[in-house]
Amino acid sequence: MSDIAEGAPATHAEQAKTALATGAIDTRDLLDAWRAMLALVDKLNLPACREVEYQVRQHGLFNFSNCGREAYVTLNDDRFISVELARNGEYDFAKFQMALGFLGPLDTVVDVGANIGTICIPAVARGLARRAIAIEPDPLNFRVLMANLHLNDVAERIVAHRCAAGPRDGETLLLERALHNSGDHRIRLRDQPGALGEERRVVVETPSRRLDDLLAPHDPDPAKTLVWMDVQGFEANVMAGAPRLLASRTPFVVEFCPYCLDRNGATGALIEHATRHFSRLVVLAAGGPQELPATPETFARLLAALDPANPFSACDLLLF
Repeated sequence: MSDIAEGAPATHAEQAKTALATGAIDTRDLLDAWRAMLALVDKLNLPACREVEYQVRQHGLFNFSNCGREAYVTLNDDRFISVELARNGEYDFAKFQMALGFLGPLDTVVDVGANIGTICIPAVARGLARRAIAIEPDPLNFRVLMANLHLNDVAERIVAHRCAAGPRDGETLLLERALHNSGDHRIRLRDQPGALGEERRVVVETPSRRLDDLLAPHDPDPAKTLVWMDVQGFEANVMAGAPRLLASRTPFVVEFCPYCLDRNGATGALIEHATRHFSRLVVLAAGGPQELPATPETFARLLAALDPANPFSACDLLLF
């Protein structure tokens, strides 16, 4: 006697269609299929697959990424740095290594806008610098940064400060928090409408410290120090609080983003600092570095090549 009831679908495909129509799906089959998919994603270990695996694990506030040489607690709501860590295990570190090709061995990295530690942690953990000073104003980023210092066993060699580096000591500054992008929190100097709806961002208060005063107790050797700065248009203000550091010709890496600088009215001030205190610059580009004189003419060329209306039109510059 046939085990197919009269009038029932005759094939597995037809049975599946009937089950979908009636809602009669065995959840164990779905779980088995889900497990098989995750196992395949894990086995392939490609960047896109790692991103899928990372995304499906998201529950609560924090996540975890360890596909690279370092391990990181990450933020579920962040769709940029945290996702890139899940895909490739690094964020912007190739540019850091590119800068070292021009500078040689370092003793100290000063990571201004350290976020969750994607520059200072591998720099110290891999022996590319003996120590680091990390400065991060966002309260949540700072909590994750501290966790990552301990997770990678570098907490004794990296000193972290929860503040903004600014032109004056003891000020209270306003930090606007970007939705879904923990690397785009910015010190707010103006609240005019922006391309990313910046005027609607939640704002928190953060203390301000001059970079010269923060570094004085550590007495870094200018010839073996690099200031790595990613502060979303606040670069000139940070430099205003570092006259001793600039006078010593300590190298800086800065993000040159006309959109962010223009929102703070600081494009001219950054160019003035760069051309007064440094003689050379290197554009740290994915296709390879490009060395140029640090002159107003060079910055005019950079401005012509970038879109001041686009928040993502930027380049990283090594100044030395």
